[in-house]
Parts: sequence; C-alpha cells; structure tokens
Amino acid sequence: MKVKWVVPAVAGALLFVSLNPVLFAVNTRMIKEVRNKDLLSSEDLRAIDRFVADAVKELVRTKDFSSVAAVRNAISEHASSNRPSAPQYEAQYFESANRYISEALNKAREDKNLMVEINLLILIDRLLATDPEDLRLVDLALEMVQDDSGVVRYLAVSAVTNPAVLKRMNPKLAARIASTFSSVAAGSTPETMGLMARFAGETDTAQSGDLLLRIADRRIKRYAEWAVKYEPLDDAILKSLCNKISSPGPEKSSFAQRFVQLYSYAIQRFAKDMQVGVFVSDASRELAASVLLEVEKTCISRLTAGPHTAIKSSIERGDREGLLRAHDVLLRQELPRMFEGVKPPLPLPDPPKPKASEQ
Repeated sequence: MKVKWVVPAVAGALLFVSLNPVLFAVNTRMIKEVRNKDLLSSEDLRAIDRFVADAVKELVRTKDFSSVAAVRNAISEHASSNRPSAPQYEAQYFESANRYISEALNKAREDKNLMVEINLLILIDRLLATDPEDLRLVDLALEMVQDDSGVVRYLAVSAVTNPAVLKRMNPKLAARIASTFSSVAAGSTPETMGLMARFAGETDTAQSGDLLLRIADRRIKRYAEWAVKYEPLDDAILKSLCNKISSPGPEKSSFAQRFVQLYSYAIQRFAKDMQVGVFVSDASRELAASVLLEVEKTCISRLTAGPHTAIKSSIERGDREGLLRAHDVLLRQELPRMFEGVKPPLPLPDPPKPKASEQ
C-alpha cells in the first residue's frame, strides 16, 4: 500500500497543470557511455554531475505528466552501474542527486510549488529503491514529513520507509525516524499512519516501540469514539504489534495489551454491524472482515502456536453469537493468560445516537 491512495489525486493535479504541455527529453547518451566504463576519469565524474543537474532542472520545469514520469525514470534508471567503476559512479551520482534535489526542494518549498515537491519526493523514493550505500536522501525526505500537505507527508513517509532503506537501517537512524514520526503521527492520515506502524514493527528501538504504542492508542481511541476510517490501518497496527510481541525481549505486555484491545474493538464493531448495520459501505464492511480473518490467520496462529479459525468460520456463516464467543475465548481468556499483566479488553461503547437534524 505504498502510494496507491494518492495516485488518483496526484495524477489529477498533475494533469490539471498540463494545460500547455511542453515535451522535454533527457539526453542520456553521455551518461550511458560513462556508466559502461570500467574506470572513471575526473571528466567522467563531471559528466555525471552535469547529467543529474540537468535532469533535476528538467524535472522541475516540466509540467506534462507523461514527460515528468519519463524524466523521473531517466534519473532513477541511471543511478547504478554493474561495471567495475560502480563505486565511483554511484558515489558521484548520489552526491550530485543529494545536492540538486535538496536545492530544488528548498526552492519548491519557498515557492509553495506543491507539484514540484510531489515529483521530487517520488524521485527520492525511486532513487532509494535502487538500494544505494548513500542514504542522505532519507534526510531530505525526513524534512518533509512534517509538511502540512497530506500528500507530501505521505510521500515523504513512503520514501523514508522504503524497503531498501529498511534493509540498510541502523539503530541511530531508526530512532531518529521514529522520533520524527511520533511528532506528527496524530495529525496524519490513516494511510500515512499505516506506513509508520509498519516501520515501527520492523525496527527495534525504544523510539519505534513508543511510536507503535502511540499509533495503537490513537486508533483505539478512535474506535471508542466511533470515528474509525480506513480499515486496513488495523491490519498494519495489529501485525506490527504481533511482531513486537513475538520478538525476543522481556517487555511484551504493553504491546500485547494494545493488540488485545484493538483486535477486540475491531471484532465488536463487526459484530455490532451484524446486528444493526454500522458500516458506511459494503466495501468498508468487506475490508473490515478481511482484516479480522487475516489477523486471525497470521497473528493469532503465530501467538498461540496453533491454527485458529473460529473467527473466520463465524463471519462466513454470519453467526454473530459465534463470533462473540470466539472473541471471548481468545481475548478474554486465552491471550490474557499467556501474557502477564494483560487485562481482558474493554467493551466497545455504543455508537452515538444521531442528532435530531440527522434523523
């Protein structure tokens, strides 16, 4: 779920500004020659720098959507080499990319040019996906995490949590990222919080743990307020909590308590829908069911070291009472017995009554 939700909005905005499209083409002849050399000269390094500088400049000034994509592709596709000169080539390439993208981002922020910011963040994500040794581009994306724009924040978080970045993550960087995420998590969209939750579940620092607990607490609160949106966020949070519970280490009760409460609320909400109907759409109901079944299959079976299918069977039969029995056995008995200090979950409050004007 990396950038699926923002694609329609971003594409629409980019097409909107392309009323007077001008097609640009990045000249890649020289960079291809340099990329295929076994040993690079100082002139070759300057050629790399010129290519990156010209391509980023072209990306910034291009307004046609398809041309923007072509420029981004040209930059990311030439970021690595398989020749003996690869260390030289890639070091210069990412040195130049960091410099010119940083300058372009600063200018875009000064000019409040949202489209340029978006294109540059997509480019950063693409470059980081090439698995570079140089991770300075992460710092550029991390600076954008606190942006007021939901799209910019999502794309910045997406770049920072790129799988290639996680692969090279060290504890110091992970802690810094988690601290930054914690400062903005409460004001982020559910889609963005999902990326943050997955990051927290895959990194092992105190700050990551605190971030995950903060996200889980906010989600639990939203359930209690009957203000939940975007059901797939539960999947990200619950699986990340499951990772923490299953990982080595003595402190599991905090994560287990949030897991029990959040999963309970999700089940209770679904059971309430089976009685009176609470979901805003069939799609929302189907997503909620999918999350409950997926978590039972992957997390409950993992935590209890045995297969569990009672929740799945109850939902497939439309058996509300069976679902609530499965809930009680699992979340009020089995898991609290397994983890010291974990209490049975609270009941989900009744949904607020509609105001007279809404009836």
